[in-house]
Amino acid sequence: EPVSAVVLYNYSLVGRGRNTLIADTNAVGHAVINAVNDAVKKIGWAQFNSLDKNSLIIMSTIEPCQFCKSFLQEYGISKVEFMNKHPLKYWLKSYWDDFNSEFSKRQLEPSELQDSLLQLKSSHQINYQP
Repeated sequence: EPVSAVVLYNYSLVGRGRNTLIADTNAVGHAVINAVNDAVKKIGWAQFNSLDKNSLIIMSTIEPCQFCKSFLQEYGISKVEFMNKHPLKYWLKSYWDDFNSEFSKRQLEPSELQDSLLQLKSSHQINYQP
């Protein structure tokens, strides 16, 4: 799906990107991430980190995915505008896929999950003494 995004700072264009997942065989080649990367390349890390994040706006042709939203949150960018919203079934499938992925990593039967969580909790307790 062709997706584009731009980064605006005080309504001036500082970065642009497009989806390069397939073109570059890049797992993190999302348009929003590429736009932020473009801004960082143009102005440098030091200047990008010193920008007033309340003056940064990400504009995208489609609602950012959960991955991109987490990326933006990590960098303190909260203003996002987009043209097309993902339908509810997209988000439900995304959250279901995340749950299934985490569950399959543990390779547990449903009946074993509760016992393993209790064991995990007790094995990760920290005895703190000042």
